[in-house]
Amino acid sequence: MTKRLRVIAIVIGLLAMCGGTVSAYSEDSSLNVTIIEGTDEFTATLDEPVSVEELLELQEIDFSEDDELNYALDHIVEDGDVIEIKPALSIVISFDGVPRMVHTTSLTVGELLDDLSGDYEDLQYYLPDDMTEDTALEDDMTIELSSTLVREVTTYEKIEKSIEYRDTKELAKGTERVVQEGSDGLVEVISEETYVGGTLTGSKEISRTVVTEPVNSIIERGTTSMVSTPVGDFKYDKTLTVVATGYTQYDEGCDSTTATGTAAIRGVVAVDPSVIPLGTKLYVPGYGIASAEDTGGAIEGNRIDLCYNSVNEAYEWGRQTVTVYILQ
Repeated sequence: MTKRLRVIAIVIGLLAMCGGTVSAYSEDSSLNVTIIEGTDEFTATLDEPVSVEELLELQEIDFSEDDELNYALDHIVEDGDVIEIKPALSIVISFDGVPRMVHTTSLTVGELLDDLSGDYEDLQYYLPDDMTEDTALEDDMTIELSSTLVREVTTYEKIEKSIEYRDTKELAKGTERVVQEGSDGLVEVISEETYVGGTLTGSKEISRTVVTEPVNSIIERGTTSMVSTPVGDFKYDKTLTVVATGYTQYDEGCDSTTATGTAAIRGVVAVDPSVIPLGTKLYVPGYGIASAEDTGGAIEGNRIDLCYNSVNEAYEWGRQTVTVYILQ
């Protein structure tokens, strides 16, 4: 008998002499330990302390190194302990079609991939469309990872509106008026993009659909020539370069009545009717608005004679080459 046994025997003898009983644990010293395995929970009653590893063996609970345990295996259980066992899930990770079995206690796809980041840190991978990093893990689940991603992308392009120009005599030449603002159209473009390792390697257009037709702008452009005079702006049909002289009703060969029967006063112009028809309204820079109402024997071709009320005014005009405006 070893020294330890001899000591125990002595203690037992002393207890017997004192009328006591020998028992390592009385009925009141039993241990109650709660065991939680996954979603299962039960209480185990022990007559004596054991290690967590021994407790699992006694309860016939399979435990692998991949499972998660809240106590060390050599921990001696105490009354009231709660032993939590989180069984590892068997997950298949397939990367570009190459499968690999892993065991994990992670709860989500993202947690698992974070735990395995060292294995995939140099790889760019994509999850399938029906799975995200928040997807809960299930036993015997397969996670398909791919280095290639093909996705549909929808973009919108503007259809530029056209501008339609229309000529109008209502406006002066060089001026414009917006009749219709118009608006740009919109086309929906669906493309298929391919990414390899995070890099876009190709794009193919699948469809193109007009969402909104463009509305053309309409702008009117003036075709009528305008000339500014001291008494206002006037429309004109054309211009003529002429030699202009001045005359009065007092000049030799002239009288107070014009060829058309009107008074020979300032504002009357003698013209060659084959060049400027009688009755034509003109604007003569430096002279003003005038009317072709007279003729003269010396007035032929591009010659006009401007009627004045005084000889001095006619002399002051003299003889000038001017551009006259044939008014509308």
